[in-house]
Amino acid sequence: RLNFHVLFLEEVPSLEDQFYRIHNSFLINLNALININKRAGNYCELSNGVSLPISRRRFEGLIKLMRLK
Repeated sequence: RLNFHVLFLEEVPSLEDQFYRIHNSFLINLNALININKRAGNYCELSNGVSLPISRRRFEGLIKLMRLK
């Protein structure tokens, strides 16, 4: 599954800015990101109601990216 996502984003570079890997298991569409919940242990909330964990290693990168947008 990971190989598909990586290859897909390499083939369609225009989508690369819309997605971010928040965890080894999760790649999210940044357009669907509603909230980042630090109190619950670094989770992100998506527009479809799903909450996903953000790894400690990738948390700061996501925060920086969201400040740029």
